[in-house]
Amino acid sequence: MTKSRHISTSVLSGLLLLALSLISLIYIVQTFRYFSNDPTALSGFWELRYWLYLHIVGGILALLIGPFQLWSAFRNRFRKLHKKLGYIYVFSILLSCLCSFYMTINHAFDLHWTWSFSLQCLAITWLTTTIMAVFTVRRKQIEDHQKWMIRSYVVTFAFVSHRWLVDLPFIIDLGSFVERAPTTIWVAWSIPLLACEVWFQLTKYSVKENKQHQSSI
Repeated sequence: MTKSRHISTSVLSGLLLLALSLISLIYIVQTFRYFSNDPTALSGFWELRYWLYLHIVGGILALLIGPFQLWSAFRNRFRKLHKKLGYIYVFSILLSCLCSFYMTINHAFDLHWTWSFSLQCLAITWLTTTIMAVFTVRRKQIEDHQKWMIRSYVVTFAFVSHRWLVDLPFIIDLGSFVERAPTTIWVAWSIPLLACEVWFQLTKYSVKENKQHQSSI
């Protein structure tokens, strides 16, 4: 019973990671329009275009690497590659966060302080979850490391979720970009993180119940 449940969970996790990867690829293709020498295509980002390029590249790398880091079959089979990809993943997020902080101060704040603040909070959460993943793995706390990596990728994926949410027709009807974007940014990472915590707790209780059941047999 436990073995079949483990297989079902692994299959569902694999399908979820595959779906996230495909959605990420669609988002990544859409970001290619920002790599342009046309000032009109970049709008207000023209003077900050190199910061924007580095921010996007860092985010793309994190989006692409994340599913492989979370995929248990890949992780167990290619441990050395998993470790190297982990370094790249962390560096990509550090780079993207640095550029994000700079752009929130020098661009987003000009649109509205709430937009700048929401982006700064997202970057802080992204950086914190990633640093905690590094901290726990260095202390050999593998289970905690895996959970923090999941949290980190959930925040990484928030950029994709935000782009989808903010352009939904009924969301557009709620107001201008500045009126709706700060809220969609918060929703894009806070709700998925809450769902993660609920899942972690349910999994914890399930494991505890299985152990109690086996000990009573």
